[in-house]
Amino acid sequence: MGYSLYRNKDVIEKGFAQLKNEVDFSRLRTHENSTANGKIFMGFIALILRSHLLNCIKANPETKKMTLGKALAELRKIKVVTVNGSISALTPLTKQQRHVLTECFGICSVEFMNSLSRCIL
Repeated sequence: MGYSLYRNKDVIEKGFAQLKNEVDFSRLRTHENSTANGKIFMGFIALILRSHLLNCIKANPETKKMTLGKALAELRKIKVVTVNGSISALTPLTKQQRHVLTECFGICSVEFMNSLSRCIL
């Protein structure tokens, strides 16, 4: 009984630490209760999404040693290139980017690139 309570406490403390450090949610800085409640709710949703993404990465054997920060940094490298302000193109996906999108997050990389292409045109 005591060990399970301690384990649950540890999970909650780690969640608050991730909320403060990883989600950058250290201070509320609000003057209204409704604003504070909304900000806390959005932080909670961000923590749920972060945990889900991390679980997706850890469930895949090829990326289980990858951190969430590395996976997101890899996806941030996807760029839109514009030439003379009119011609837009996407940089091709690397093997690792395709793997993170497809294997970890279940997103078809071809459909992803097509939807991004439609957004920039």
